[in-house]
Amino acid sequence: MSVKSLMKVVIARESVSLDVQFIHSSERTQFRPYFSLRIPFHPSLFLAIDLMATPALDVITKFSLSLSPFSPISLFSLSSLFCVSDNRIRSDIEFVVQQQEDDDEMQIPHPDDDFDAPVVDDRPSFTWAVENSKIPNEYMVSDIFNVAGYKWQIFIFPKGNNIPSHLSIYLDVVHPQTLPYGWRRGVHLGFTVVDQNNRESSFRKETQHQFNARESVWGFTDFMLVDKLHDPSSGFLIDDFFIVEVDVKVLDYWSHDSKKETGYVGLKNQGVTCYMNSLLQMLYNIPYFRKAVYHMPITENDVPFRSIPLALQTIFYSLQYSDISVPTEQLTVSFGLDLHSFVKHDVQEFSRFLCEKLEEIMKGTVVEGTIQQLFEGYFVTNIECINVDYKSTSKQSFYDLQLDVKGCRDVYASFDKYVEVEYLDYKYDTEDYGLQDVRKGYLFIDFPPVLQLQLNRFEYDFVQGTMVKCDGPSKYV
Repeated sequence: MSVKSLMKVVIARESVSLDVQFIHSSERTQFRPYFSLRIPFHPSLFLAIDLMATPALDVITKFSLSLSPFSPISLFSLSSLFCVSDNRIRSDIEFVVQQQEDDDEMQIPHPDDDFDAPVVDDRPSFTWAVENSKIPNEYMVSDIFNVAGYKWQIFIFPKGNNIPSHLSIYLDVVHPQTLPYGWRRGVHLGFTVVDQNNRESSFRKETQHQFNARESVWGFTDFMLVDKLHDPSSGFLIDDFFIVEVDVKVLDYWSHDSKKETGYVGLKNQGVTCYMNSLLQMLYNIPYFRKAVYHMPITENDVPFRSIPLALQTIFYSLQYSDISVPTEQLTVSFGLDLHSFVKHDVQEFSRFLCEKLEEIMKGTVVEGTIQQLFEGYFVTNIECINVDYKSTSKQSFYDLQLDVKGCRDVYASFDKYVEVEYLDYKYDTEDYGLQDVRKGYLFIDFPPVLQLQLNRFEYDFVQGTMVKCDGPSKYV
């Protein structure tokens, strides 16, 4: 006889959501008591779980906890005690929580005295004349302004938010903790630093975001180079002032029925999983891949939080038949990774990780070999000596290709750059002629039915000592 528990706890600003499933099995019986509750948030919480059990039950073999890491509150300590008395399972779980401290991402502070700050009249844009010499070392906050009945303010980091080479700028919802539970505001926003000599040369970036309790601040960490702002030949900084404009358009997401308008619904972002969502939606729209996922075998004892096939099947089924956006927490938990681990992945790394997982799961089933059949291609690497008659050729497989974007007008130019001959800046060790100067090139011999292209839009800038995004246009067709 055994009992295992599956528990999901999400701690938000206003409340705690708790989902628990105990699976009790024996040789003769199996039952799955399940309950869900939501209680008001308090800095110290005490939760008691009380479930019926059989007299023979005296050991709980497994307890697992999944805490949502994108919440503004994180788990600080946990103590739990399981015991059986009077034929009942008794679990007393005490949570002590505190504000999350994340070393990888700086939290945007809210001034304590801004309740009495002046509020600018409601208008679709806001102009802020920033006196450069008066900016504190860390950040500066604008006056509060109204757009569509909502209060906003701007944060500027003159020396960057963890990126000293760039000015960082963010739009912030004022006092998000006072807003109703479940609030959200869809916004299209644009930031502009005005060239005061020639407005057509102004620097501008736009983005779109749905503000909510988890993401009440949004903007650009690498908005513009600090050196560009201070360049005397530009018109950005005149008489110690630079001008920032932000235009905000509040979008009515509630009136938009994605299923009705497009026939599709999206995936919910867990906070750092936009790259995963993009990949999953791409894979879902490959009919052969979707069919293979549906044919992966599962058992009646599988649960989505512990079974990758079932979690993936659930997501694909919901994308096909649901009328609302689909959550992905079951899949991420089934991988055995938390979201902090996911931060380290980019979409290419995650694609390879997922393909390796699925290849392993599909072995010995009716869909074995699906990943190779869909995504595997081949190219030949040619290495040729310049000064002697020596040539080396090797055949290699690939599941995806990473193409450079910088300096390439379209994807065909990126392919040309990928296969162009490269003269190596180091000596190549040959068996017969020793170290030699060589040139290297690639020749594609077989493309897969589904060719995955990863566009490399970042490169290392040795002057700035950081990765810089390539913003140039690139045509895909």
